[in-house]
This record gives sequence, structure tokens and C-alpha cells, in this order.
Amino acid sequence: MAGIIYINIMNRDQGNLSKQHISVWHDTNNDNSLLYSKLTENLTTDVVIVGGGIAGVTIAYNLSRQNLNVVLVEAGSIGSGETGKTTAHLVTALDDRYYELERIYGKEKTKLIHASHKEAIDFIEDTIRSESIDCDFLRLNGYLFQHPTDDDNSLEKEFNACKNAGLEVELKKGIPGTEFILKPCLEFKDQAQFHPLKYISGLCKAIQRNGGKIFTDTHAREISEEGIITDGDFKVNAKHVVVATNTPVNNKVVMHLKQYAYRTYVIGALIKKTIYLMPCGGIQEILTLIAISLHIIISDFKNTMKILTY
Repeated sequence: MAGIIYINIMNRDQGNLSKQHISVWHDTNNDNSLLYSKLTENLTTDVVIVGGGIAGVTIAYNLSRQNLNVVLVEAGSIGSGETGKTTAHLVTALDDRYYELERIYGKEKTKLIHASHKEAIDFIEDTIRSESIDCDFLRLNGYLFQHPTDDDNSLEKEFNACKNAGLEVELKKGIPGTEFILKPCLEFKDQAQFHPLKYISGLCKAIQRNGGKIFTDTHAREISEEGIITDGDFKVNAKHVVVATNTPVNNKVVMHLKQYAYRTYVIGALIKKTIYLMPCGGIQEILTLIAISLHIIISDFKNTMKILTY
């Protein structure tokens, strides 16, 4: 998942960047609402869930609604991992292109992939309504346009594959909000965005109302089929164990050796309407917009982009 951060250019070489830059979601949320007591006793429950991100909290919420006894443990605070660093886009427009999914899985299974993402967005919207969670949820359209390295026919291929999978999508001329980029794009209808930390904070309150228990600053040192043991040597015995961390911490070989250690970022900024850009084509304009927001001039591989303000 991509992250949204505030960047301070002057401090970029000082110490650990991940500790200096706080995501917009943490910066605009009362993080005290994401802190719970540390586990200090042995417990027995139906289900113990390791991981307090959107996956773990959603699982705990749904199980608590089925009158199951649920215990959720999180090593940090609720949402302190990837959930607090996401772009918070709720989309059926996926990173993997639908024409690739169709090639690998076939048309019918690709329809299921789309349906699962659509139902996930609908679930979040319905839950927000039923639990009265104020988390800035908004339905809006999403847009996909070509990178300069993409094949000329990639958008048309994606458009046809999206139609096959049942998406509501249109092929547009020009990219909304960027009048100087006169290139085609795909418009994905009925996408959404929200404040992820406000959302899972509301879910946690619902879990507690349903009788579930939540513990933060509680690291599961050992995980087995019978439950967990924390760093404080407290046990949670359970009939079922769910590991809902970003990658499975109960097996440090199967998944971790297949992953690359990198993170992508999204930078959000307000840009004055009196800014005029010299056309450079394609992705250069997007980089120029970022440069304007940071008050710098950046050089692309081949072209230097000039920022003119009036």
C-alpha cells in the first residue's frame, strides 16, 4: 500500500525518516482513541486475533457480531502499522491490471475478483451507516492514465477487460484537473475514500459494545494453534487463532523471503491556481506539481521543468 506523509525537506537526512514524518491520518486523528490497556492476565476466549490494523479489527468486529468471545492484541497502537499509512483509497481499480488478471485466471474468476472488492467497499459504507461512524467517507470517481513506458494500447486493453469483469468504467479524453495533459484515461465509477483511523476507531468501540476485548502494547511472542503467549508471559488460550499482521509473523520464512523491502509514497498538497507550467508531456507534469508544492525545481531524466509563478 502507498502511504501519505507530510514531508519536511530540511530534515530529510536527519535520522530515521519513518519516525520523523507522521501520516496525515495520525496527524488528524485523536490517537488516544487507538490506545487500550496492556494485557496483564491470562485469558480464555473463542478467538484471539493478532494484529490491530483494518484486517484484524474488521475480523474482530464481524466475529463479535456473531456472539463469539473475541480478544484482539496489537504490539503497538490500533492502526499503527500499514493501516495508518495507507492512501485510504477504496477501489475496484486495482494495481494489477484486469487484462493480466483475465489472462491468468480467466474471465469468470476475474469477475469474482472485482465483485469481492466492490462488496468490500459496500460493506464499509454499510458499517459506517449502521454504527454511526464519522470517518469522512466519500464516494467519488477514480482515474487511470498511461505512464510514458506503457504500451499505446494498454488503456484500451484494460477498458475491455474491465467491461468483461463487470466494472462501471468509461474511456475519457483528457485527464480531469489537468487541462494541459490531453491524453486518454479510464474513469472508474463509484470508488471511495475515508479516514482509516477514524473508521477502525469506530469499529473498536463497536467490538467493545459487543463484548470483545482489545489490548495494545501487547506483543504476541509465541503463536500456536492453542493461542498466544505475550512478551509479559501472559497466555490467551483460544479455540481459533487469526494472524492479521501485514505479513504473517507466525512464519518468518514462507512469506518474508518472497517480499521486497520498499515503500511507496503519495504527497498531497494544495497548489495555487495562478501557477503556469511549461508543457513537458506525460508524467513530467505530475512531478512538476509535486515540485511546486515543495517549492523546488526538479530535473527529469531528459528535461528540466521550469516552474513559473505570477
